[in-house]
Amino acid sequence: MDQSLQEEIRTLKDILKLRAPKKVQEEVIEQQLKAFLQDSPDNIRLLSQISTDMQHVITHFIDYTDREGEGEARGEKREERPNPEPETPNPEPFEEEEMEEHPFETQKIRLKKNAMVGVDYHYQLDLASLKESYELYSLRLAGYEKYGLQFDLETGILAGTPPSDAAGNQLLGLYYRTEEEGEEKFKEISLIINPDPKSLWQNNEPDPDSLYPISHTDHLYLEQGGFRLQAASRRGRSHAHAGGFRDDAIALDFLAESGWAILAVADGAGSAPYARRGSELACVHALEGLKAHLAAGSLDEVLSEIGEEDIAENTSLRAACYTALVENAAWAAVEAIKAEAEKIEAETRDFSTTLLLTICKKVKAAYFFASFWVGDGAVGIYTAGAEAPLIMGTPDGGEFAGQTRFLTSREVWQDGAIADRVYFHLVKDFTACILMTDGVSDPRFETDAGLLKQENWDSLWDELPEAVKSGEGAPEALLQWLDFWAVGHHDDRSIAILRK
Repeated sequence: MDQSLQEEIRTLKDILKLRAPKKVQEEVIEQQLKAFLQDSPDNIRLLSQISTDMQHVITHFIDYTDREGEGEARGEKREERPNPEPETPNPEPFEEEEMEEHPFETQKIRLKKNAMVGVDYHYQLDLASLKESYELYSLRLAGYEKYGLQFDLETGILAGTPPSDAAGNQLLGLYYRTEEEGEEKFKEISLIINPDPKSLWQNNEPDPDSLYPISHTDHLYLEQGGFRLQAASRRGRSHAHAGGFRDDAIALDFLAESGWAILAVADGAGSAPYARRGSELACVHALEGLKAHLAAGSLDEVLSEIGEEDIAENTSLRAACYTALVENAAWAAVEAIKAEAEKIEAETRDFSTTLLLTICKKVKAAYFFASFWVGDGAVGIYTAGAEAPLIMGTPDGGEFAGQTRFLTSREVWQDGAIADRVYFHLVKDFTACILMTDGVSDPRFETDAGLLKQENWDSLWDELPEAVKSGEGAPEALLQWLDFWAVGHHDDRSIAILRK
């Protein structure tokens, strides 16, 4: 599907989710979009059709919500409101007009290109052709100034930037005469001005008496042993709008005695009531378990014996990484979550969370990385100028968007499959190792195939603030960057970065 069409559909769905009454179900929106797809295989014509017809639906919902949604939600009776007096003579809507003396009076005219608040608009209305086709003596457009637009009669160009209060199904006036001495008549032209989707998002606070309160943001920074470690986490717009908590968590550490750097990010399941606590417990206890194990030095002993051979075939190293990342980190996190669930007499699934965990150490003239990954998101070793990134695992996806596996899921630990979630590499050089929850990976890579493309990692790295790369003001800059706008992507966002 054309990329502009995808952006259009995401924008429409964003607006509907935020402003439509609750009784309007999302499947209705999907059915409407599918109907358009069946009716018009031409993406260009389809985009125009969706932009026009669907926005009429959206505008109706917005008007309905603004006027009556609040009252209806409280069970109040709908109040009939009279239509305001038109500023100009206003005949019946053109869809219902009957054929009269002149054929132009029954002609339906609608601007096919929609406008958006705060975005430059440019549309050419061919008045000359209308005059010629319908043998009109004069034709002029009016009523556009109040929507921040200007009209050039000679070129037929309607242009400008609609202000924030111009959103809605707006009516312009088309005045015409069929003869020189005839009466000037009036026809309405519909122009859809979409609201800026950003302006529709609210920032609401969670219930202060909720169990496990958590801050809306978090950021960390460490610079030790020749490494710079930084991480940031931010509540997503969807949670802010609904008055929910941030469900993501982050953690960093560096073991000065052994030279190990540790990074972790976790994304609590949106359907789990205590997901925010689950992600926090996963990060904290995975790090604690790793620190204790790495301090014992067993993994270092194995690493000291590796040579230049392909380490992927080194069974001793694989076993040592499994012991560190699974038995002492991931399982410690699971045990902590189980204990917390028992403590409050809840189910383990109420704390469902993903976990992405990476350790790194300089070994001789190279760098050793090992990762454990359950759930969606991404872990990758990025090297500028390389042919491809090193992806340190496989994201868990489901049949439907938003589906994934979680650290405490039974199937994750069955039949020894957990061992396949441990990845390790020895690299001579790298630019950065990056861990991210799906709030970052989805808008930046879109698909699992996109995750494998070097150009997507190049774009991500170029997009990050220079302060993140230089280390000056890095935590705050990274946190601010996480507030980027991406149509259709409003989940919590967390990222952890390791640099030399």
